[in-house]
Amino acid sequence: MRIHTLGPKQTDSYAATKYYVNQHLMNQSVEIELHTSFEKIIAQMSKYQGEYIVIPAAFKSKELGVDWGDFHYRNIERLKLITSFIFEISPLVLLKNSRCNSGIAYTHAALADLLRQVVEPAEIRCAKSKYLAYQEYLEDGQYVLTNTKNIHLRENEIILKKFSPQMVWVVYQIIKE
Repeated sequence: MRIHTLGPKQTDSYAATKYYVNQHLMNQSVEIELHTSFEKIIAQMSKYQGEYIVIPAAFKSKELGVDWGDFHYRNIERLKLITSFIFEISPLVLLKNSRCNSGIAYTHAALADLLRQVVEPAEIRCAKSKYLAYQEYLEDGQYVLTNTKNIHLRENEIILKKFSPQMVWVVYQIIKE
């Protein structure tokens, strides 16, 4: 059995998929294939017929202009909903770099609205994962909303807010055409 999800291994998607495998598929041979974006998985679904996808219900893609609901209904004939489960994602943290006045905030597209509830940056740039958002923030960001496990707090950074969200994860099987 092969399950596709977002990588790298630092992502919540990977942790949630490992949790699902350990809780529900422990007696099966399972390979987790990590991808650089959910958009790439979606674009190549026809190559993965019969295989599985684990995706968060908070999925949102600026690139495709869809959220999870749109994704679910657009693929209603290509995907079979197998199950869903709750898995707490890594705690989130909103950081401010006090030495930077770029007005740029980095996060994942699914978190852009949450970021706007706390700060109003001049620009929000969305990365493919919260891990990548932090990496990009290190270059020129004033703010970042990411997982606490991704950060190495520097003396010029201020923690503006912390969040500890739970997430609903969805497991689909890609239907053979």
